[in-house]
Amino acid sequence: MSFNDQFDIEIKEIDEDNLILRCKMEENFLNEINTVHGGVIMTLADDASGFIASAKKYTAPTLSMTTHFLRPLMDTSYIYAKAKVIKRGSRIITVDCEVYGDDEKIAAITRSEFAIINSKLSESSSGDMAYSKGKYKTFWDKNK
Repeated sequence: MSFNDQFDIEIKEIDEDNLILRCKMEENFLNEINTVHGGVIMTLADDASGFIASAKKYTAPTLSMTTHFLRPLMDTSYIYAKAKVIKRGSRIITVDCEVYGDDEKIAAITRSEFAIINSKLSESSSGDMAYSKGKYKTFWDKNK
């Protein structure tokens, strides 16, 4: 079981430069003040950014990530992360991401850089991640 298998991540939209994922809110994601823990927010931003960085089937692990928390995230059924490729270079991919809840008010923004280490994407060993066995687990909510 990988770290990401602990989150039930679904992809809403994907093309080579844009992606929205969501994760069902769980009580164990809350910190002591009943807001979503910053580590959960950063994990989902890293996942969304990493999935889109790897959209052309690169293996591109996170090189760096800067996070700005703008407001607490609470009272939501789902947590969303919307990632957009800013620059896709020959060795580095830069991605911005917004994390928000059902109210669509941005709780955090990130900028991440990914190092392209080879041109072949490794599949999930468990097959339970959002990207595994050459396909994405998706959701489609016409109201979002």
